[in-house]
Amino acid sequence: MTIGDFWGIEKVRPEWQDPRGVSIVVVHSARGRSVLSDLATKFKIVLSTVEAHAALQGNPSYTRDFLPARKRRMFLRTCSSVHFERQVVRSLRGPWAIWMAKRVFRRIKRLARGER
Repeated sequence: MTIGDFWGIEKVRPEWQDPRGVSIVVVHSARGRSVLSDLATKFKIVLSTVEAHAALQGNPSYTRDFLPARKRRMFLRTCSSVHFERQVVRSLRGPWAIWMAKRVFRRIKRLARGER
């Protein structure tokens, strides 16, 4: 499975546009389809099928490489020696990045505890 932001949802399914964002999941195998189905049931996720060309049109990074972040090498080199969350914040810098990193970590922790 490949998971990402569904850029261009307003062109494909305008009724699904949400200011918080919409995710796209591209399933590559029968096992992936099974896992996604199980997750959808467990977490009450709404699934819908969209034509691949329409979905990927607004998501060019799916088919083209992107430039790695400037601090990627430093992050990977020190990741094992520094607390992960601290290393993410150090690598990203800036108030928006720090806010986003903390928000993502809180969400992951809630999901790990089985909360929604």
